[in-house]
Amino acid sequence: MRQKTFVVIFCSIAFAISANAQTSPFKFGVFLYPNFSNNILIVADGHEDAAQFWDDLEIAKPSFSANIFVAYNLTPKLSVSLGLGYANVGERTKKFATGSLTFPEAIDPFYGFVKPSGNLPSTETRFVYNHHFVEIPVQIKYSIAKNFYVQSGPSLMVALAHTSTQWKKTDGEIATRTTREDTQTDFRSSNFALNFGLGRSFSYRNSFEWFVGVNGQYLFQGISSNAKINRKYYSVGLVTGILF
Repeated sequence: MRQKTFVVIFCSIAFAISANAQTSPFKFGVFLYPNFSNNILIVADGHEDAAQFWDDLEIAKPSFSANIFVAYNLTPKLSVSLGLGYANVGERTKKFATGSLTFPEAIDPFYGFVKPSGNLPSTETRFVYNHHFVEIPVQIKYSIAKNFYVQSGPSLMVALAHTSTQWKKTDGEIATRTTREDTQTDFRSSNFALNFGLGRSFSYRNSFEWFVGVNGQYLFQGISSNAKINRKYYSVGLVTGILF
């Protein structure tokens, strides 16, 4: 629901300003990023076993990011843009069967339990972890032959919230529960990311430009400032949008 709301807001603003865009030296538009996000573990000495468990259990999750932007053409082939939007990174666990969760002393400071206990009634469970950000990207775009382009630049990532969602299936019935995780560790209030992408642009009657391509993003710092098992996030997927 939160992601859909952001998309509606971004599209509404982009279309509202498009009437003035054709008489301005600036261009306006919207980026949409459907992608997959995952992490790279950063492990302190003495926590290798717990980190290996999480590395085996966690897999990439579908994510979605979007931003509105203003672009300025420096040359016919080179432009710079400044954006404002929403970004989501995180991961999910594989589905596993468990009756309860154990809480030994050496736990993951992010999420609590280390591993499911055995010989207990079986329930199929999955956890999905989401980190929500306000993203402020700066992008340099260079056009090459036949309307293809490459694009890259940094983003300032300002933390909004950190949540975990438990998906559980018991006797054929599915239930989900989302929990705020903001106090589980000292999450950074901000981070920096590097973006890189390439794609192709399609013009329509000289009134607007549609583009589609692939995009990657990498966060420079771990999500926590001091966790013994920390996570750096990256995402890879598609990018599409409209430029007026």
